[in-house]
Amino acid sequence: MDYKVIARDILENVGGAENVKDVSHCFTRLRLVLRDNSKANKDVVEKLEGVIQVVISGGQFQVVIGSKVDKVYEEFLPLVNVAEGNDIAEEKGSLGNTILQTISKIFTPLVPAIAAAGLIKGLLAVASRLGWVDVENSTYIIMNAASNIIFYYMPIFLAYTTAKTLKCNKVIAMVIGGLLCHPTIDAMIQDVGTASTIFGLPVIKKAFTIGESTKVFAYTESVIPIILAVIVLYFLEKFLKKVIPDMLQIILVPGISLIVMVPVALVVVGPAGIYVGYA
Repeated sequence: MDYKVIARDILENVGGAENVKDVSHCFTRLRLVLRDNSKANKDVVEKLEGVIQVVISGGQFQVVIGSKVDKVYEEFLPLVNVAEGNDIAEEKGSLGNTILQTISKIFTPLVPAIAAAGLIKGLLAVASRLGWVDVENSTYIIMNAASNIIFYYMPIFLAYTTAKTLKCNKVIAMVIGGLLCHPTIDAMIQDVGTASTIFGLPVIKKAFTIGESTKVFAYTESVIPIILAVIVLYFLEKFLKKVIPDMLQIILVPGISLIVMVPVALVVVGPAGIYVGYA
């Protein structure tokens, strides 16, 4: 299967490069936003090699390819000269479709790592149960740690994918995610008996009673807090770029963003995300 030929044939039958406003992909679909959908020949595209189906939904011309979609996507990008990771602009679909597409863009890149972690955990469980490896064995410990990385540092990975989706500073977003996972911050958050502040504002901590057990919330392995934080970062960056001169933006925008977002994450959106998660 020649992915370059598939990409070229798809492009030719959707009106050419000039008709492609944006392109992205999920786990199985090449998602195109076309300037004029009438120029696309759906029936022809569906008959192309490697194409399973074409779905037109939410303002997108979605070419269902399957697990090889990433390879077609890589060949498609140079043909339309669209930068990788571009978000879909001026979405014509409903608000619900837009939200679902955004969620898909945030979580889909993490699916392979989550699947790999699950596979490793399953193999370790089987090996341990059958007595092939002891849980105290260094190999078991190392591989078990590897399988936990995607979950323990979830805020960092989600920070990257959310920032990429929203088109804000990915590195600053990852720094915020790293802050939520930092051992010092984690220990501070879980020490509910000691009051902590940042710039005089209270760092929110909370212990939840679930059944007969009490659980102190932590940001490691959390999902909603970092997504909310990056959404705030997106709007903050837009504002700062409007008021800060271009020649100073390279230093002041990320610097001010981080200074503002640290207390926002620990005082407002982080706790809000945890409460939503436990609701």
